[in-house]
Formats: sequence, structure tokens, C-alpha cells
Amino acid sequence: MVLLRYMECIILAAGLANRMSNQVKLLLPYEGKPLIVHAVRAALDAVDRVVVVTGFHAEAVVEALRTLLSQHLSIVYNEQFHLGQFASTQVGVREISPDTDFFISMADLPLIRSDHYRLLIPMLETHDAIRPYVGLTPGHPVLHHRRLREEILRLPSSSSMNTFLNQKDVIRYDADDPAWITDIDTKEDYLHIIGPISPSVT
Repeated sequence: MVLLRYMECIILAAGLANRMSNQVKLLLPYEGKPLIVHAVRAALDAVDRVVVVTGFHAEAVVEALRTLLSQHLSIVYNEQFHLGQFASTQVGVREISPDTDFFISMADLPLIRSDHYRLLIPMLETHDAIRPYVGLTPGHPVLHHRRLREEILRLPSSSSMNTFLNQKDVIRYDADDPAWITDIDTKEDYLHIIGPISPSVT
């Protein structure tokens, strides 16, 4: 793999998963591996370093990622994960190098591959960010220019990345591939990608 430049990625894995009936959704199996393993492995295959932000069920998530641990993977814990996604985003952004462009993605996107990341890298140029869309729906990963790092860290923890990016020079990448937006928020989402749920995950 040849990278155009040094690149890092934040993967958010701290959410409460309130719509999954108390299941640890990131540990649900997909093609023989937990959902989060697919998300992290795809990022590791595309960038130089990945930062995973944990919160809810942090110990279980760390255990699921044990086989991927290396100098290219950092796992950090957001003690205030209950404050929401932006608070976890800030924890991740603090961990990345200040002089590198960076992706932000979600741990519940098992269909994202390394090629999805690589596709966006040459499009960033001097723009603030590039975000994939499928129809009207924004997706992930989102690639951010390094200059956004300090701005994100200065915002209140109650902020929204969508609101922040709406004020920036963001290039929209329109795609037909549903992988960009296939996140697992509910049991129905999960059933859609794997078929009938097995007794072990009910």
C-alpha cells in the first residue's frame, strides 16, 4: 500500500447504543468477527494510525480489538461518553498529530473497506473536509484537513460535527455505494446485513 501522505483516523466506539435493547452492538458478529473489528481493520489497512475512542462497554470493546493492537492502533477512553458523540470526537482529536489530516468514522459501519478511505484522500487538497453522500444522506468516513483540529477542540462538548462542517468548505462526494451509510443503530439494521438473527445474539 502506498499512501499519498501520512494520515490518521479516529473511530468513535463510545456510544450507548440505546436502540439495541441493551446489546453490545459493536460485538455482534458479522462474517465471523465483531462489527468493530471490521471497522478498525479497514482503517488500519488504509492509514498510518488509528485512534479508537471507547466509552460504554469499554472493556469488552478493548478485548475485541486485542488481536489488532500494535503501534498503529491506540485505544482511548472517554470518561464523559454520556455527553454524546462530540465529546468523544474531541477526545479522539486530542490524540491525533497536529500536523496530519485525519478521518473520523464510526465503529458500526462494517461494510466500509480500506478502498473507501483511499478514495477520498486525493480529493481533499486545500478544502476543509470531504464527506461522502448517498443521495441526501451523509456518510462516513469524513476526511478533515489538519487545520480543523484546534477549532474542534475549542468548541463546547455539546457541539455537533454536522453543524460545524456546515460552516466549512466541505466537498461533497456523491456515491451509489450504500456502505458509506450502512450503520447499525437497531436490531433491524443488523438483520438487514446478516439475515435472521441467531440465538446467540438475541
